[in-house]
Amino acid sequence: SPASASTHGWVPERSPDWMDSLRQFFSETPEAAVGETGLDKGSHGKTIDFGEQVEVFERQLELAKELEKPVSVHCVRAFGDLLEILKRTGPFPAGVLLHSYLGSAEMVPGLANLGCYFSLSGFLTGLKSTKAKKMLKAIPLDRILLETDAPDAVPRRLPLQKNP
Repeated sequence: SPASASTHGWVPERSPDWMDSLRQFFSETPEAAVGETGLDKGSHGKTIDFGEQVEVFERQLELAKELEKPVSVHCVRAFGDLLEILKRTGPFPAGVLLHSYLGSAEMVPGLANLGCYFSLSGFLTGLKSTKAKKMLKAIPLDRILLETDAPDAVPRRLPLQKNP
């Protein structure tokens, strides 16, 4: 079964040996991916120092490269920073998944050129239709993935039902 591990930028409290713990996890779970990790300048990330988020993110990207693991990336309102970091630290032989992508159409070519995949969720229905259409048209078809991210990303105008 698929597995992944990381320390998220939302959780700045981490043990001094957090990287050793991640390395241990990956040695015991070779099929695991790195993530979800990333950058957040939205409501969840406002209380976390952005410099610290960048530091944690970059260290996990370096680990993913070293171990040839795919990376699942969370990004909110920080796509310019994300692009610069990926350019500086890439390439990533095992690939990068942009979880629940809501960035602009203008960001797509640069991210796609770095080998990123764009995973789309129900949050897409919350964008203005003109922005959503422009962004979707910019993504290469072979780079589109779909996800539910339920129950957080239920498409707009659908009732939220609790899982039993």
